[in-house]
Amino acid sequence: MSRVNRLGVVAFVKGSTAIDYDNDGRPDLFLSVQDGRSLLFHNDGPKPATATEKARWGFTEVAEAAGVTGQRSTFPCWSFDYDNDGFEDLFVAGYRIRTVGEVVADMLGMPSPAERARLYRNRGNGTFEDVSKAVGLDRVLHAMGSNFGDLDNDGWLDFYIGTGDPNFDTLIPNRMFRNDGGRRFQDVTTSCGFGTLQKGHAVAFADLDDDGDQDVYQDLGGAYHGDQYPNVLLENPGHGNHWIKLRLEGRQANRSGIGARIRVRCRGPEGERVIHRTCNTGGSFGANPLRLEIGLGKATEVSSIEIDWPGSRTRQTVKVAKVDAAYLVREGEDAAQVIELRRFGFARAPATGEHIHPLPARSPQR
Repeated sequence: MSRVNRLGVVAFVKGSTAIDYDNDGRPDLFLSVQDGRSLLFHNDGPKPATATEKARWGFTEVAEAAGVTGQRSTFPCWSFDYDNDGFEDLFVAGYRIRTVGEVVADMLGMPSPAERARLYRNRGNGTFEDVSKAVGLDRVLHAMGSNFGDLDNDGWLDFYIGTGDPNFDTLIPNRMFRNDGGRRFQDVTTSCGFGTLQKGHAVAFADLDDDGDQDVYQDLGGAYHGDQYPNVLLENPGHGNHWIKLRLEGRQANRSGIGARIRVRCRGPEGERVIHRTCNTGGSFGANPLRLEIGLGKATEVSSIEIDWPGSRTRQTVKVAKVDAAYLVREGEDAAQVIELRRFGFARAPATGEHIHPLPARSPQR
């Protein structure tokens, strides 16, 4: 480990994510590197001034000690709480193949030397555990664009991977993975209509028609003029679960509440649960709205919403009147204000309109 005061990194950095992995209220920084190991900088806070030096912020590079150096060539990455335990986890996609045959071999269950994706579960003690095999993500994805969201509003975060590189011989299906209750990820690419066969760049999850579920927009096409391809908008048909939307407005914290940690306490037929979210734009090489769109599953009541505001380090608790609604939450105000949503339908030709097929049912709790 080495302490630095400025992040003077010289590397082929392909992705980055701010992650407060030790829940100390200060954002740490993870860097995904192609042809080199990943870097994780712990935010040590302000370094006191001395007689010869002004006060400045300090960081310590801790990737090896934290256990997130299991790859040597990576591209998109992000932090999210995939298992809803209150600690941010890391997903880092691999990006190194010699031929497209290495991707095909992996899809067929054959050995492949290509770089694999990794999901690092936050143990809550400053270290991470590689759970890729246990959750079904030990795969060759060759990812470029990416993002995450909650497709079926069950309260568990899913993700979509845009694949490929500038070469024409890497026209491979983009991949969608559904979070099955924080225990494993299901590949629902084919069953749900996500396998667009073109190079996948930026990905966004957003409820574009304000009907309560997240749609997916993806930028497609390669780097060459002959490899142009129309972008796609995948409309979500809905899955019958409840939801809530939150737009944060900071006063002492930053105006958009970026970095805020949210805990939604809700109850329904399945009992009480807590859903954890962080206000950010999602994965790298893609961006989601800063309006939080949170699935609640079968929960019919929100008991409370707790927000830890970034920077100001203040904790706020608000209550809302009902589910399936949107609210504005201002820092320091006890009451959330209702935001009226104007739902509309997409106009599309029946023969060519893209849509998301219903997701499979979640497996029974173990």
